[in-house]
Amino acid sequence: MNLENEDLIRKLNENYGSQLFTLDGCLKLKEQFDRETKTITDELDLSSEHATVAITLRNAADHCQIIAKTLSDGESCLEKVRIHLEEVDAVKAELEAYFEKLNVLECTAQYLKVIQSIEDLCDQLEVHLKSNDDELCTTAFANITEIARHLADTPAIHLRSYIKAKVDYWFGILRNKLSQDLDHVLKAIHWPFVNANLSIEAPGEGSLRKLQLIVEYLLQIDLPEELVTPLHPHGLLSNFLPLSLPIELMIAPLKKRFLFHFYGSRKTNRIDKPEWYFTKILSWIRDHSGFVDKWLQPVVDKMGLYHIEVKTELMRGLVQMAVEKLYGDLPTLQYDDFAFSHCIDEALGFDKELKMNYEYPQNQPNILLVLTQAQVFIKWMAMEKKCKYCESLTHQK
Repeated sequence: MNLENEDLIRKLNENYGSQLFTLDGCLKLKEQFDRETKTITDELDLSSEHATVAITLRNAADHCQIIAKTLSDGESCLEKVRIHLEEVDAVKAELEAYFEKLNVLECTAQYLKVIQSIEDLCDQLEVHLKSNDDELCTTAFANITEIARHLADTPAIHLRSYIKAKVDYWFGILRNKLSQDLDHVLKAIHWPFVNANLSIEAPGEGSLRKLQLIVEYLLQIDLPEELVTPLHPHGLLSNFLPLSLPIELMIAPLKKRFLFHFYGSRKTNRIDKPEWYFTKILSWIRDHSGFVDKWLQPVVDKMGLYHIEVKTELMRGLVQMAVEKLYGDLPTLQYDDFAFSHCIDEALGFDKELKMNYEYPQNQPNILLVLTQAQVFIKWMAMEKKCKYCESLTHQK
């Protein structure tokens, strides 16, 4: 007897027990099983419309039809969407082409508008220049530079070049004119204040007011950083920021004197006497810094250019002369230990006096730029060690 039969017998005994031992009980069980079997058979009869399985299958068939119709409708809808998208893409491409043309036309209109504005301002500037109206000249030029500043990074390179050419052209003209006016005023106030000029009477109030007015005009035409072409100076001079236009022009006579006395074959150009040009620069700072601070700084402040300190700029411009001079003398100085050592001492004294007596800012470039170059600093340190060694030998003796 297999396990399935044993299991069946066990279930019959558990569920029906003593009914299996009488004929009447067995007949009743048979009738019960027959009814249950018929019920199950009826449920499974697919030909009967009331059978559960038949109903379930019909419902399933109906749902399959619904699903099939839905899929068909979906495919139809997707096809309509595809056709619509193709139509939309065509319209989109056409609109993009129109917008591109519109953008080109707008850019062209703006391009021409800028050119027309520049031309109008240049025409105004020319008229004001002929009428010798410096105020309106500088105002018109300031408007041109403002346009140029806003378009400094425009990808329209030809427009950028055109505007820069106009700016450079008019800047040169106005700079020359105002420089001449400035020269006349500087002569009237006996600038620069050197030697014999120091004994001359103080400049008149009218000349000083005219100086302030010209300085204001020069500040107005001074080119913004975006429009200045970098000069790419050597490493040392790259630390010196450009001077404001008025200070640059006012230092020019002093620079001319400096070049005259301390370059070329002049007797004052002695490599073993760096203190001569250091002293000269310090005397110029002493004689001129108070004047520019008193008469030029108020003009700068009135214009809202608070980043400009004219006294500091004057000193920086003069210090730059000393840096250039010392830098140029170094190739010769390095072969003469005595002259080199003397120059180091004088340069350190110059820097100390600048900062202690004239309050030259620590953040400004100074003469130490030359001394801290690698080759100079190494020689300097070597000489210091040599001197200490000699001193130690002297003490031992």
